[in-house]
Amino acid sequence: MAKKKMKIDWQPARTRIPYGTPLDETHLNAVALHQGNPVPGKAKYSHGHGALLPVGQHTLTVTYEPEDNVSYEVGEEMAVVEICHLIVTAKITASDKAYDGMTTAMITDRRLTDVLEKDEVSVTVGEATFDTKDVGQGKTVTARGLSLSGAGADNYQLSSPTSTTKADITKKPVSPQISASNKVYDGKATATITARPLTDVLEKDEVSLKFGEATFDTKDVGQGKTVTARGLSLIGAGADNYHLASPTATTKADITPTTPKVLVSGERIMVVGVDDKTPVLGQISLNLTEGSPVKANVRFYSSESNYTNTTGESPVTISAPVLRELTGMIKTKTRGGVPDYQVQLLDLNTNEIVDETKTDSEGRYHFLCGEGSYKVLVGGKQVAVPNPGTGPSKQAGA
Repeated sequence: MAKKKMKIDWQPARTRIPYGTPLDETHLNAVALHQGNPVPGKAKYSHGHGALLPVGQHTLTVTYEPEDNVSYEVGEEMAVVEICHLIVTAKITASDKAYDGMTTAMITDRRLTDVLEKDEVSVTVGEATFDTKDVGQGKTVTARGLSLSGAGADNYQLSSPTSTTKADITKKPVSPQISASNKVYDGKATATITARPLTDVLEKDEVSLKFGEATFDTKDVGQGKTVTARGLSLIGAGADNYHLASPTATTKADITPTTPKVLVSGERIMVVGVDDKTPVLGQISLNLTEGSPVKANVRFYSSESNYTNTTGESPVTISAPVLRELTGMIKTKTRGGVPDYQVQLLDLNTNEIVDETKTDSEGRYHFLCGEGSYKVLVGGKQVAVPNPGTGPSKQAGA
């Protein structure tokens, strides 16, 4: 008796199966029929339950062995399934960076979702950029030109050739530098800034330095004094991309002494400083000249380092004292004329030299002095004790 042939009905639930999906009863579901009625038996598949197939088309076979192998023949059937790429998504991490005028970003980590643990697959980045070059927090970083690599890469497909993340561009630190001009002492610590360059500013960026005030360490004269600029800030179209490493900057400059002023009020002579009222300590020397009225060339020798000596200053007019003329003659028996003698006029009380002169061709000498007691020395010997009160009086310069 001939055995009956069974019809194998095999229709996998899905013929496109994502990679990584193991075969199960939804795929391995063949049944045997005879005249529409199920035939009990056992199905044996070329790829059994749990099998993982690589990407591509695969022909599966099933062999159906009926329980009643006397009445039915063993049946066989084929089914074609396609294993499609498993879709994976790239996840990236980018590092923060200081402003550098460019949009380039640095990817520090790149991962793939849903890759099977056993598979060697990684993602390669073509380029990564920030949305803009400017400073900001939580800026969008986009990685482009993504691709898969590794031994198992052929079984996967990226959901997108790009991936995004967030990162910061921080302000670029710049150091302020200043130059200050030397100045003449003016009683103040204020300084004048002549230059204020910035280090590390990109050439194309418009950024400059603004300052609040600049002062010397003290108001007094000195070389290489410290000048400090305070209240520094950045201005310009590109200023928001930078920050100052310090709100102050220092440099060196000199304060040189100034010339004091000579003031005359009546018969009072004062040497004052830059405020026109504070006396400057020092010594005054007067050189009286004849005239009407008398004039005195003032020479001032400063004791204060902030002020210079004043020599050869313009004459100042002062009231003239009453002066007396003292005259005398040196008699000599020497024939052939009277030689020039050095004659000294001394204060009789202090023995200090008041004036010196030489005799004229006739042996005469002449002094102009105030009232007092004097003595006359010729060659170191006293020759007379004149009385100024007996000589003719006159106003100095008359």
